[in-house]
Amino acid sequence: MSAPGGAQPPTPVILEGRFCRLEPLLPSHAADLFVAVSGERADKNHQYLFETPPAHEDQLTSWIVEAGANPDFIFFAVINTATGKCGGRQALMRIRPEHASIELGSILWGQGVARTALATEAFF
Repeated sequence: MSAPGGAQPPTPVILEGRFCRLEPLLPSHAADLFVAVSGERADKNHQYLFETPPAHEDQLTSWIVEAGANPDFIFFAVINTATGKCGGRQALMRIRPEHASIELGSILWGQGVARTALATEAFF
C-alpha cells in the first residue's frame, strides 16, 4: 500500500440530507441551539467537551463567534429538516491535509438529535 499523497483542506459547505442539513455554524443558530442543549441535561451534554455549558444565549453567541475564528475547527449546525431548527452542532477537527486525515468531534446534540436518524445522518 502506498503512502497518502495529501489532500486539500475542507471548506465550509451546506450538506443536505433526508433528515438533517449541516451548514456552517453561525451566530444566528444560537437561539435554537441554546434551547436544544441547555436545561437539566446541559452538564451531561457538555461532559466531554472543552467548554462549559453557556449560562445564556448571548454567551453561546460569543462562543460561536470565537469558534468560527479558530482555523483548527470547522463547525457545522445540525438542522432538523422537518422543523428548520438547529438541534446540535459538530465539527471537523484535527485537520491534517498533509496526512489526508480529519476527525469528526466536538459533538453537541440536543435530545431532538441524539439517538435519532438525524444523528446517524449527521455523522454520515
